[in-house]
Amino acid sequence: MFRAKRKDGQGEVKGWLFYRDVKGYKKAFILQDVWTMTGYNDRKIWMFDEIEVIPSTISMKTYQLDKAKEMIYGSFDLEGFGMTKGGDRVRILYTDWMSKSDSDLRTLEQYLKDISVYGVIEMADAEWLLKYKSKKYDAYYYGSIHCGKHGEREIIGKQYDGEV
Repeated sequence: MFRAKRKDGQGEVKGWLFYRDVKGYKKAFILQDVWTMTGYNDRKIWMFDEIEVIPSTISMKTYQLDKAKEMIYGSFDLEGFGMTKGGDRVRILYTDWMSKSDSDLRTLEQYLKDISVYGVIEMADAEWLLKYKSKKYDAYYYGSIHCGKHGEREIIGKQYDGEV
């Protein structure tokens, strides 16, 4: 299952992805609203809406949920288009964090946000990973999207809406 921004500017669409050459240009489409009708000899005919989308905004379902039970989508290398920018921006709190000291004046909620890792979900090395920018160095790194038993993931936006 895929998600992308519609080319006509009418929001996002989810469904099955396909792309083809149209007059020498590659175009991407999402197939949505699949329905059936009875045709000749009572055979089912599958019908769908073909919606043109902006290739750079395409993302793929990761089958991982955030803390609000929302599906997380990730960017991936789409043949002929390169790396997409449709992945979700997420905050991940891993379970290996240390306890907040009593002298720390931040609320527990703010403390947990401050020690979380923020990044974008991307397919890399045949698995979904969190791409994040180092706070110390001017470089990007990859980390697991699995937060552990007591950790949490939270979708905070989409990659094409802002920085990693």
